[in-house]
Amino acid sequence: SEISALKRRNGDLIFGGINGINVFVPGATSNENILPKTVITDLNIMYEPVKPFEEINGSIILENSITHTERLYLDSNINNFSFSFSSLHFNDPLLNKYTYMLEGFDKNWIETTADLRIANYTNIPTGDYVFKVYGSNNNGTWSAEPATIKITIFPPWYWTTLAKILYTFLVFFILFLSGQYTLINIK
Repeated sequence: SEISALKRRNGDLIFGGINGINVFVPGATSNENILPKTVITDLNIMYEPVKPFEEINGSIILENSITHTERLYLDSNINNFSFSFSSLHFNDPLLNKYTYMLEGFDKNWIETTADLRIANYTNIPTGDYVFKVYGSNNNGTWSAEPATIKITIFPPWYWTTLAKILYTFLVFFILFLSGQYTLINIK
């Protein structure tokens, strides 16, 4: 019969439906085998949240949500930033754990709990980095793939390749002028 239900002594639940009966055995299902998906949820620069298309120091950092951003390009004066992250497994989220690393900067993985889901970085030198974070569920099952974001911090204008070439040319030019001056003095 439709809209009928029965709970058996062993805990099984039986429901009547239009195509017969459905039996639900509570101990037979578990969501603990479901791998959690980890996402980066927020970006802060100089301890201020960054929103898509927000201009910071004359440039737009994010063109999409940080969750859908694969790469960040930062100027040399924007080298203090932090990422917030979350594991998308909600069985008991306070028991979720995380481990993260900024490849190229951190030497080891850093572990944290659901209470402190943030990675702070200050005074990061110019270069290329990859931020990676894994999350676990309450049962200790870790995500198969990390949430990642590639980061490039550009050098200041006075330390670019073009500036270095200009400095080299300037040094040779000064040496040439110094040599010419010395030759004129000798004559």
